[in-house]
Amino acid sequence: MHSSKFNAQEVTKRLTEEDFTLFMAVPTIYGNLATHIRNEGAKDSSYKALVKERLSKYRLMVSGSAALPETLFRDWE
Repeated sequence: MHSSKFNAQEVTKRLTEEDFTLFMAVPTIYGNLATHIRNEGAKDSSYKALVKERLSKYRLMVSGSAALPETLFRDWE
């Protein structure tokens, strides 16, 4: 999914441009992605809506190693 160093922008790009239907990550990754999407959405109002529309096509998203805290789950939702 990504190179040796995590890059939220690159991962979000891959998640929204590829034909993936399943995503698995740990809560820290979900948090970093949610922060990136929120920050980019503040700069470009259509960005968050575009990401949400494309991610809504996933059939399953899993939080591995631990459940997402409820606040992060709501933010991701």
